[in-house]
Amino acid sequence: MSDPIKTTAAAQEAGGKQENDQLEELLDHMDEHNMFKALYNTVLERQLHPEEGSYTSYLFQKGEGKILKKVGEECTEVVIASLSQTKEDLVNEMADLIYHLTVLMAAKGITMQDVEDELEKRAKKQHNLKAERKPITQY
Repeated sequence: MSDPIKTTAAAQEAGGKQENDQLEELLDHMDEHNMFKALYNTVLERQLHPEEGSYTSYLFQKGEGKILKKVGEECTEVVIASLSQTKEDLVNEMADLIYHLTVLMAAKGITMQDVEDELEKRAKKQHNLKAERKPITQY
């Protein structure tokens, strides 16, 4: 009879290798599919040239308050999906959040380059573990 602990460890190791292989494949194709920039360009296009029936144009017409409300709603839906729903549901909610964040970026005049520059600065930092926040004791 085989040892269940060794069998489980071997399965986890094999699963870890498969996951690493999937991550490597994603890295190999990052530049081929830059949907974020394409999305940003589409959002800018709707901001500059509103179209009848366009949800993006509607958000810009309603203004920053509506955009912020949607970003908040989508953040909450990502948390809920992460805790209790399927991967497919979580991916859908993440896509909604990224879309609404992109609309907010355009509304605030923030470019993809601005965000990339900030991420580049952060990537250069090492050993940047932040201390735990102090608990809030007074309201």
